[in-house]
Amino acid sequence: MEYIEYFEEIKKHQSCRDFTEQAVGADELKELQEYFHRCRRLIPDLKMEMLVYNGTAADKIGRAAGYNGFLVSAPNYLLLFSDTGDHWLENAGFVGEALTLKLTQLGIDSCWMTINDGSAIKEALVPDTDKEIGVLIAFGYKAKEEKLARLDIKSPSNVKMHKRTGPYAAPKIELSDLLYDKKWGKPVNVDLIYRDLKEPLLALGVSQSFFNRQPYRVIMDDDIISLVAVPDEMTSDSDIRLGHGIAMFNFQAVLAAHRPADTQWKFDAPDRDLGLPEDVKFVAWCAI
Repeated sequence: MEYIEYFEEIKKHQSCRDFTEQAVGADELKELQEYFHRCRRLIPDLKMEMLVYNGTAADKIGRAAGYNGFLVSAPNYLLLFSDTGDHWLENAGFVGEALTLKLTQLGIDSCWMTINDGSAIKEALVPDTDKEIGVLIAFGYKAKEEKLARLDIKSPSNVKMHKRTGPYAAPKIELSDLLYDKKWGKPVNVDLIYRDLKEPLLALGVSQSFFNRQPYRVIMDDDIISLVAVPDEMTSDSDIRLGHGIAMFNFQAVLAAHRPADTQWKFDAPDRDLGLPEDVKFVAWCAI
């Protein structure tokens, strides 16, 4: 397994919506493709395919991708196609985040695109595939240096901007809001979390999600953490599931830097009562 300091790449990564026309070179694309074949998988049995297109693909994609149908113009687009099955979108998000951080390591900027009509994209680009599109990422080189800030969008009428300062990326959700102690609703004393676990949790908390909504929480126990989904009226089911996969990758990849053996997420319910409200759903658990 290639060694990447994932926590450092997570801190560096910023979504880019303004790219130059410079295409990514053949050497970098080859390295990305090689990394795709050996990177972590959440569900290894699901067959996947990564395809990279140049900027002309935007004309074929049209309004089938991008927030409200507005696709970010970029010199390159990465598409992940996958077999379908249980948790296939979570797996696609997991692998897509691995590729995003590989791009970041290579000095290449990127932005995830919302998929509005996967069937239309498939028909326009790869009509013969038997797989479904799970992820679409625009990538290239940033047109201008953006301020170290992020948008915090609670609703279309409640938008705040936070400056990124200090050794960590600005949290999309504070650990004190993200975490519960053993049961839903019981607060965690964040000061008591040791560094080897705090960094993976911070990585999970700053994970990309639709409009930085972070529609999930984490319940900590002595031996496991459980990821649970909270309802969010602004985020589609597909984007929620992709976001879960992104969060799971960030946690697992950073935790692996502190563990002699890699740990894995499990989708079967843990043998304990998490005290979840009716509208909060269990997603997966991971040994810590």
